[in-house]
Amino acid sequence: MTIKEINKYRTPRLYYFKQAGVFVQGVKYPGNAGAAGLSEQDIILSIDKQPVGTIEDVKRIYETLLQDGQREKKVVFEVLRSGLRKWIVLDYRRNYEEE
Repeated sequence: MTIKEINKYRTPRLYYFKQAGVFVQGVKYPGNAGAAGLSEQDIILSIDKQPVGTIEDVKRIYETLLQDGQREKKVVFEVLRSGLRKWIVLDYRRNYEEE
């Protein structure tokens, strides 16, 4: 998936719900994010119970998750979709690029 920061002028609909943060710009099919149920325009509030406010936050959490070899390869995303809060479990065990 690809993410971008919320912008008042480029994403006014998302800005209405949250004035700062990041959102899912695109989801690759087939892919883990799409299979989990993440959708375009989902505003990411937290990943693995860690608040997300910038793209740098997402990168930091991503790197931490990849380095943790003991962890089961699943993570919970808290997103805001059309004003409703949702929790989505992303299972990243499968590598679609190698298949």
